[in-house]
Amino acid sequence: MKSIKKIIMVTVFVLAFAAAVPGQERILKEGDVKHFIDTYKPIGEEMESLELNFGIGDEGFSYSEGMEANTAVLNILKKYGWDISFFEKAFVIAMLYGTIEMEEQFAEANPEIKQALEEIDNNDYFTPEMKAQMREQLLAVLTMMQESPEQSQEAMHPEDIEQVRKYKKELEALFN
Repeated sequence: MKSIKKIIMVTVFVLAFAAAVPGQERILKEGDVKHFIDTYKPIGEEMESLELNFGIGDEGFSYSEGMEANTAVLNILKKYGWDISFFEKAFVIAMLYGTIEMEEQFAEANPEIKQALEEIDNNDYFTPEMKAQMREQLLAVLTMMQESPEQSQEAMHPEDIEQVRKYKKELEALFN
């Protein structure tokens, strides 16, 4: 059910603030990424099948409904060998996967951006002002693409990064 996804997403984003704080505390244990890959889809399917009203919409929810939902989610996680840390670990895995993907895209885009800068400089139809503006925009994109993965990696433990990197192809298949 879509309301389950919304609750999970809210939980993940709340945990994201804690996980994204620089400090390089190790979040992932050996085997967590493989376990995540193996259990992600069945956990998602079971959570969708709960069809509980989580208070999204006009009705709100009672304390007992909230506790029921919490228990149902924890039982699903427990069934697949997880606890509440699943959400934090899922966020870290997804964030690091995205960081690794961005690194690769930057490596591929970097020569293209440099070529585009040369084309701008060599184009006689652009005024110097247009060239300056276009160069500035492209360089801003280049800087953002370069700094974003670096900032993410600075906030994460190197062993967590390597764990995710080790399963990049499997995560790509899972997320796509």
